[in-house]
Amino acid sequence: MAAIRKLMGEIKEGMVLAEPALDLMERKLFDKGRELSAKDIAILKTWGVKDVFIQSKRRGITEIVRKQKDAQENAAKGALDAATARCEHRFQGHESDETMMRIKSISLEILRKKAAASDIQS
Repeated sequence: MAAIRKLMGEIKEGMVLAEPALDLMERKLFDKGRELSAKDIAILKTWGVKDVFIQSKRRGITEIVRKQKDAQENAAKGALDAATARCEHRFQGHESDETMMRIKSISLEILRKKAAASDIQS
């Protein structure tokens, strides 16, 4: 069976996961093949899951969906790389200032956390 990405607002009781459902920190909440109950859907929403892959009877869509997911991941990585480069540039010339280097370190950590939560924007 093929898989199709569905936003949480589109998920209905009885749908079956085509891939494991992961939270924002990439921890597995439910295994592939699980038939979702109303309680499961509530749990996914509580953990901030924005979308899941659902089994579909339509053939051939899996590859398209995977390519879209890969493109989104690449775009997010590119945004993180660009934001990191901007941060590095802003602190250039302050390497001897311990306070500025601490601020830089904290800024980079915040960028990494936002990227992990897919909140970073280019």
